Amino acid sequence: MTKKLLAFLIVCLALVMGCTVSTSTSSGGLTVNDFKFGEGPEGPARSDPKFKQGEKVFTLFEVKGFKQGDDKKVVISEALIVTGPDGKEVINAPDISLIDKAYEESVDVVSGHNELTLPDGLPSGKYEVKMKLTDKNGGGVTNHNSSFSWEGSAQASSGQEQPDQPDSGGSGTLTVANFTFAESAEGPAREDKKFMMGEEVFLVFDIKGFKQDDTKVVWVQEDLVVTGPEGNVVLDEKNLLDLKDEAAEGADNVAANNKITLEETDPPGTYKVNLTVRDKVGEQKTTFQEEFEVVPAE
Repeated sequence: MTKKLLAFLIVCLALVMGCTVSTSTSSGGLTVNDFKFGEGPEGPARSDPKFKQGEKVFTLFEVKGFKQGDDKKVVISEALIVTGPDGKEVINAPDISLIDKAYEESVDVVSGHNELTLPDGLPSGKYEVKMKLTDKNGGGVTNHNSSFSWEGSAQASSGQEQPDQPDSGGSGTLTVANFTFAESAEGPAREDKKFMMGEEVFLVFDIKGFKQDDTKVVWVQEDLVVTGPEGNVVLDEKNLLDLKDEAAEGADNVAANNKITLEETDPPGTYKVNLTVRDKVGEQKTTFQEEFEVVPAE
């Protein structure tokens, strides 16, 4: 029965190990794949996505799931928004002709890239990149979000000197953000929140608002409880996430995912997911609840 539910965790601390934090949702089959940040349109990829003032930031990726026209033409448009650590938009390009090309034969994957030139005077911190791609032939749409670290000038764009950041770090109240049910750690999101018996259920989410101690250490823990259709607890994992590590100053995002493996004998119905996240440094705690459906295998 459901006692055999399994849960695993993959976690990435943004701005600590320089990992690319990204999430995707899609419809109509269109997807963004093999996303990375690079030093030029042909690479090399920057495994540590940290850039500094004067550098250009390149996004490199592949696009799949599109349709070709009768003339073998692939037409994909893109809307691109980049926001800074203060939430202000620094780039807003609503209509980019990303790909408009005819091919001699049928193709199922094309490469794309964006060149991001950030203006001087921007503050240091995490910058969010939001891409929305639309397949003009097939009508498919996909959204892809990612982030990179930027080392800006010592002054804000207003020309005023920035105050020193406290050693405790952090960005406010502890929260669970951007929660989705997904088919894998990289997506796509399962919009209807329905999974068949025997499937793997991925919980993909961000943890924000934690604090750092005087030595820049972050300590975040997560408990996971899942209850079944009859209200019985089918999974109870303490400290499934127990991340204690030194972070770059200003680190403000832990991207995590839990994997729940459903057994063939798990009954159909509504399952409730309960997350409890603790910020041990900031002495904060937050909870989050969401539901998904288990349906009979077809």
